[in-house]
Amino acid sequence: ENNKSHLMPSLKREREPSEDYMPNSFFDEIDCQLPFSKQEFVRLMISSMCEMGYTNAACSLEEESGILLESKSLTLFRKAVMEGNYQNCLDAMQGLKFRSEKEKSEALFHISRQRFIQLVMEGQRDEASNFLRKNLVEHCVEAFEESIQLEEISQLSVCLILRDQRFIRKQLKLSKNYDSKFERKKLFNNLTSLLVPEMGVPEGRLIKYISSSMNANLSQCLYHNTKDTVFSLLDEHSCTSSQIPSKEEFVLDGHDQREVWTVAFSNSGNYLASSGTDGSVIVWSVYTGEMHRKSMIKGTESSEKNEIFLPAIQIVWNSDDSHLLLACEDPSVRCLKMTKAREMSLYIYNEHTDAVNTVGWLNDDGKFLSGSCDKRIFLWSSKGQVLATWGGEVISHITVHPEGSMFTAIAAGDALIRFRVGKEDGKDALTEITQIGKGSIRYPEAMTYIHQISKSDCLLLQASGNSDNLALIDSNGAVLKYFEGLVQERFQVRACVGGRDDRFVSAGGFDGKVKIWNRSQSNALEELVGHSSTVNCVSWSKSDIYKLASCSDDGTVRIWTALCCNKGV
Repeated sequence: ENNKSHLMPSLKREREPSEDYMPNSFFDEIDCQLPFSKQEFVRLMISSMCEMGYTNAACSLEEESGILLESKSLTLFRKAVMEGNYQNCLDAMQGLKFRSEKEKSEALFHISRQRFIQLVMEGQRDEASNFLRKNLVEHCVEAFEESIQLEEISQLSVCLILRDQRFIRKQLKLSKNYDSKFERKKLFNNLTSLLVPEMGVPEGRLIKYISSSMNANLSQCLYHNTKDTVFSLLDEHSCTSSQIPSKEEFVLDGHDQREVWTVAFSNSGNYLASSGTDGSVIVWSVYTGEMHRKSMIKGTESSEKNEIFLPAIQIVWNSDDSHLLLACEDPSVRCLKMTKAREMSLYIYNEHTDAVNTVGWLNDDGKFLSGSCDKRIFLWSSKGQVLATWGGEVISHITVHPEGSMFTAIAAGDALIRFRVGKEDGKDALTEITQIGKGSIRYPEAMTYIHQISKSDCLLLQASGNSDNLALIDSNGAVLKYFEGLVQERFQVRACVGGRDDRFVSAGGFDGKVKIWNRSQSNALEELVGHSSTVNCVSWSKSDIYKLASCSDDGTVRIWTALCCNKGV
C-alpha cells in the first residue's frame, strides 16, 4: 500500500540521527547561511518520497544520511493509533513532546473521542456510556473552554440514544461509508500537528510549503493574468503586460453616434450588452463584433405620435444569460428575455416613482432587486411581483454578494448598508444588518458605485470628484487602498474588477482613457487610449480573462484584448 501510515515503520533504523551529520554537498558550498535546518530538509524529503510511494528511495536516503524521519516514540505511537489500541496510545504518549500542556490535553481528548466512536459503532453502548463519564468528560474539560466542552459532550451523548447507524454517522459528521482505518489515519495526522517539530513531519508538509511559496510568488507578479493552472518549480514566475487587455480588438458603433452609458459582458462571455441615449439595448457577439440583437427602450410616457426612447442606466445578466435586467430613468425596471429568433421580449415593472438607479439578480430562482431615487429598494419575484420593500434613503447602487443572500447598498451617497434577504414570519423580507457612515470612509464626495469582490471580504468603492475617487475597502468600510490617476467629475461612471481571481481593477474617466490597476498597487499598470470622450462604464469578461469592454460618450463600445492572445498563449 502507498499509505504513509503503513510505510513509516518500515524505514530502517540502523543509525541514530545526528544534527551535525551531512555529507559534502551543495549545502556546504553556498556562501549564505540557510534559514532552515539541513536535517529538517532531509526529513521533509524522506516524508515526501513516502507519500509519493517511493519507499525504497526513502529508505536509502534515511540510511545514507543517518537522519531518521521520525522518532522511535512516534513510530510506536503511530502503530498504537492505527491499531486502535487505546491503552497503548496512552503508554506511547509518555515518550512524545507536545507543544504545550494544552496540546497534550487536546490530544488525549481526540484519542478518547476516537475510542468512544469505536465503541458506539461496534454497538457497545454500555461501555461507551461508562467511557464517556469516566474518561472523555475529564479530558474534554482539560482541553477546551466551557462553551466548546458543552458542545462536544452534547454531540457525543446524543449518539448513545440513537440506534440507526446512519443517524449516528450524521451526528458525528462521519462519511456514509465509515472506515475505521481511514478515521484513525486522519486522527494520527491531526495529532502530529500538536507535537513539537522534531518528533515527526506533518503529512504533506513539503507540498504545502512549496504551494504556499509559489502562491506568494504569483501574488507578487503584477501582471499575473493567465489561464494556466500549473507553473514551473524550476524558474521564477513572471508575467508581462501582454497578459492584460491593451489592444483594441473591435470598435462597435451601433448607437447612432449617441452617448453610450452602460455595458456588460454575459456570464458565458459570448455576448456583450450595451445601452445609450439613442434608447436602444444592443447585444453584440463578442468574438465577431457583429450586432446580435437590438431592442428599443420606449419610455412609459410615449404615445403613438410622440415616442420617447430612454437609455438603461445599468444592465445586469442573469446566471444563464437568458434575461437582461435594465434600470431606467422613466422610472421603470425592465426585463429583456432572449428568444431563439434573435429577438427580445420586453417586460416592464412600474412600481418605483422616481428614476431607478440600480438592479441586481439574487440566486437562480429568478428573484431580483432594484434601488431608486424614490428612496426604496424592492425585492421582486421572477414574475415581476414586489415581495418586500425597504425605504429610507436614495439608493445609488447595490451589489449582491456571491452567495446571493446578502447585498450592500449605497444610501444617500454617504452610507453603506448591508442587507440580508430572507424570511420573517413566513414572508420575504429585506433585513438591515449593518450601516457604515461616511465619516468612517473619508470620501470628500458622494459614493456612486459599490462592488463585492468574489472570494474576498473586500469591496470596490467609487465616488464622484477628482481625487480619492476609487478605493478598495474592507467589510467594515475601512479604506485599504486608493487607486490613483482616475480623472472624473460629478457624473457617475462605473468601474469593475476582473482578470484571474479578480486581481485587477479597471475604470474609465473624463479624459477618455481606460485605466487598469493591480489590486495590490495604487498606481495604474496600463492606460488604454482609443475613446475620444468620457468613458462611462467598463466591464471585464468573467469567462475570458483577456477581454475588457468600455463604452463612451463618443458613441462607441470598444472591446480590448490582451496581446498574448495573438501569440497563442
